Amino acid sequence: MIYKPKETTKLYEYTALGAYFLAVCVFLTNIRTGVAAAVHGTWGEVDEATGVNVIAASQVIAATLLFGALFIEAGRYYQTIEDEFAEAEYQKLVQKQQEEDELAQADAAKEEEKKLKKEQRNAKKYRHGAASGAAGRSEEPTIKEGTPAAVAAAKEEEKVEDEVEKIEEKKKQADGNVKQRKSRKS
Repeated sequence: MIYKPKETTKLYEYTALGAYFLAVCVFLTNIRTGVAAAVHGTWGEVDEATGVNVIAASQVIAATLLFGALFIEAGRYYQTIEDEFAEAEYQKLVQKQQEEDELAQADAAKEEEKKLKKEQRNAKKYRHGAASGAAGRSEEPTIKEGTPAAVAAAKEEEKVEDEVEKIEEKKKQADGNVKQRKSRKS
């Protein structure tokens, strides 16, 4: 395509156009004029042998230019196939990387969820105290309700619960993306 060529095949397109143009110029200036002179028998400033030699040389030049254009077009075709193959390989790599990233995000979300659940359990233990079975004593000190420490612990527990919900949503979204990718492959 000469009007808007691809960047990778631009040189092929314009070189082939140049070869075609030169072949047409050789035909118009030497071959057509020589054949007309041979038909009419008027060679002008040269003799008949020189005129025939000019026609033969011009035909060889034109044929060389046209075969060159043919080889250039074959090279362009090969370049197009190579570009398509490289693009397909690149898309495969990008898709594989996206899948790996999604799996990594899902794993990270699971790890973060475990960490937050552990923090939530620890916050509950700290807030309510763990029963040790020894006359109402606990292993960790209990916080009386209404105190600033109890309010802070309650706020911390709410933050942890909110973060757990967010992580669970991310996990569901990541799992959904992985299922979509698997269904596309099938």
